[in-house]
Amino acid sequence: MAESTASTEPEATVQSQMSPIRIQLINAIDQALILRELLSPKSLRSCELEALPDPDSIYVLLPPDVVRQLGLRLVDQRIIRLADGREEIADVTEALRIEWNGKFVTEDALVMGNRAVLGQGALAKLNWATAASPACELANEPASSEAVSDGATNGFTDHPTKDLANEPPDALADGLTDGLTGGLTGGLTDGLSDHDLTTGAPARSAAVKGAS
Repeated sequence: MAESTASTEPEATVQSQMSPIRIQLINAIDQALILRELLSPKSLRSCELEALPDPDSIYVLLPPDVVRQLGLRLVDQRIIRLADGREEIADVTEALRIEWNGKFVTEDALVMGNRAVLGQGALAKLNWATAASPACELANEPASSEAVSDGATNGFTDHPTKDLANEPPDALADGLTDGLTGGLTGGLTDGLSDHDLTTGAPARSAAVKGAS
């Protein structure tokens, strides 16, 4: 008989922290026999019920009446140490399939309690924490149109500007061309002057060349 620990909290405490979820339970042995065409699909035993998610528990817990309804055989026993220190002997069922939110997991279950409980192992495989958590808010919300407008205006007003309305079109075109060609030419010249164009390697300083 295996000995295990389970941090199963008293039911009233767990209920106050977690909301039940609607799950479907299926006898996994029945399902396997149907897939092998050894059992009629009409003989599949299943049920739908509400289960309590309990991340502090390790196991899936099922009440005896649910185990009988699913036709699950008892294949083992475990000594379970509860959170309050008490120990109980619990029967272990054969495999069952648990379906929730488009996902499934195959687990055995401990026969105890008066309601179904899903422990951390089943919850992790069902991605319960991700699906049940509230939608995350963006850390940086988009700025309002007024803020964007103010920021753009402040960026321009930090620098002296000309009254463009009084400038002739030719002056505006010349100023734009000079600004673009000056910036591009300066950047290109600075980048090339740092390299030896014949080899593509960085150019050495005059002092280094003289010493060589």
